[in-house]
Amino acid sequence: MRVGLPFSGDRRSTRTLRLPTFEDQDKLPLLMAAVMESQRWAPVTPIGVPHRTTEDDVYRGYFIPRGSVIVANQWSMLNSPEEFGEDVLEYNPARFIRPKAGEEGKAVEINPDIRHPANIAFGFGRRWVSFLPLIRLIPATYVNCRRYPDPQLYRACPGSDIAHSALWLTTACLLTVFEFEAPDIEKPSYIGADGMVDPRFDPGFVCHPKKFKCEFKVRSEEARALLGELGMNVQ
Repeated sequence: MRVGLPFSGDRRSTRTLRLPTFEDQDKLPLLMAAVMESQRWAPVTPIGVPHRTTEDDVYRGYFIPRGSVIVANQWSMLNSPEEFGEDVLEYNPARFIRPKAGEEGKAVEINPDIRHPANIAFGFGRRWVSFLPLIRLIPATYVNCRRYPDPQLYRACPGSDIAHSALWLTTACLLTVFEFEAPDIEKPSYIGADGMVDPRFDPGFVCHPKKFKCEFKVRSEEARALLGELGMNVQ
């Protein structure tokens, strides 16, 4: 399996280089799609966290007695062709975008008809606390709450929106000032002739990539100056 980005990412949100903020989120739909696809394509916990039923239940004709341990196969859910298309084994952020309504050209937006991977990737179960007061501290995450039918009733990880938005912001800031390349001496080991990455992961309860080398290169002198203002002396 090979993986690669099928589009050119959004690099800058304004004419003068600055670090992105949550207010830029709607302006960078391709970046959001890449973050969503990363959550779908390589879930950190492929089988989630086991839960126990607190009472007898019946699901699609199956009787589940009280006290049963339930393991949700999140990897299977996130790789469902019915939900995400036939190319689920490929890394393809474009599955989450669509042409922007009412605008001509290449303008795109996140397709709300495609299930948000965070609904699955962050797990399930009766762990709900009323987190709206906390979520309102981060405007972008409060907007993301719209994917829940009723935030006061939905049983979900209370920190999922904060984690998702933090992931987006970290990725956006890194891409603003750095380019990422595999060192030439490393390319034969996991970079194919077509330039695509051949992903390698350590399997287990928690899934993570195998160690690999990566070079961070400052995008421009303007980016170098911005890093200097932040107290980072990058050569």
